[in-house]
Order: sequence, then structure tokens, then C-alpha cells
Amino acid sequence: SDRIGTMLTHTTKGTVNPTGEGSLEARFDTWTQVLTHDIPSNPVGNGLGSTTLAGSRENIENSVPIDNHFFSLALSAGVPAALLLILIMGRALVFCFRGWQLSEPDSREANLWRIMMALIAAFILNNFFGTSFTIYSAAPIGWLLIGWASTNYGKLKDAGNESVADDDFQWQNAGFIP
Repeated sequence: SDRIGTMLTHTTKGTVNPTGEGSLEARFDTWTQVLTHDIPSNPVGNGLGSTTLAGSRENIENSVPIDNHFFSLALSAGVPAALLLILIMGRALVFCFRGWQLSEPDSREANLWRIMMALIAAFILNNFFGTSFTIYSAAPIGWLLIGWASTNYGKLKDAGNESVADDDFQWQNAGFIP
């Protein structure tokens, strides 16, 4: 009961005045160390599991725990892996947005695309401020959402929607689609 009250107070203060919370300053300090010291010292990663609790036992340096999944992935598997994950999640979000734009207004399909867009955006944000992608019960849901968005956007493309084909032509010219 006292713990719940403390958690709710922290959440309320963080929502109403996010820059006034000490945890945000601690997070900025952590991110600064990761961006200026840890990642530049080894941009190809330190190995899988190096940012976990078990990996911290072997860590000689006094590094702080990482609470951002993208930074955690960059430290363990390297910057290319983190950029690939950001690209995959970003593309899924873009697919949802385009699917919503292409569907009939106020249709069931439009509502479904909007819900998926909100879920994927929340999932990305949650991974930016936490490590929910490492939780075994949450990660499959995230991958299922990303797969659903990609598959259904591909169906729109296969249906011969010209605006989807034109959009993909632009992505191909930018080098994002082979």
C-alpha cells in the first residue's frame, strides 16, 4: 500500500513535471555516459548479455545499468544491430500510418490500423525508456505486431494500390528496400 502510493506519486510527478524528477536527470547522465564513452569505445558491441545483471559481474569498469533497450543493444550487439532494430520498428510504424491513410475513413480497417499504430508507437517508446523487449512475455507481442503491420501492408501492395507502389519506389531509390 505504501509502495503503491510511492509509485503513483512518482508517476504523477513525472507526468506533470517530467524535468523535475531526479530519475530523468539520472537517465540523462546514463545516456550521456553511454553515448560519449561506452559506445565509442566499442561500436561493434561487447557481446550478448554484457548489459545484463549477470554481465555486470564481469564488467571491470564502473558502468551504470542501462534502462534503454536501444542503447543496451548497441552496447551488447553493436551499433549496426541497434540501427537495424530502429529501422524495423520505424518501418512498422510507417506501414501502419500508410495503411491508415489508404483505408476508407471511419472503416473497421482504418480503426485497426490506428490501433496498431498506437500499439507500435507505445512499444517503441516503452523500449526507449525501458527494456521491455528483453521480457520473454512482451517481446513476442512486439514481434507479432511488427509482423502484422508488415504482412498487411504487403497485402495492400499486392492488391495493386498504386500509391503504395509509388511510395515503395521512393524507398527503393533511398536504398531502404532492395
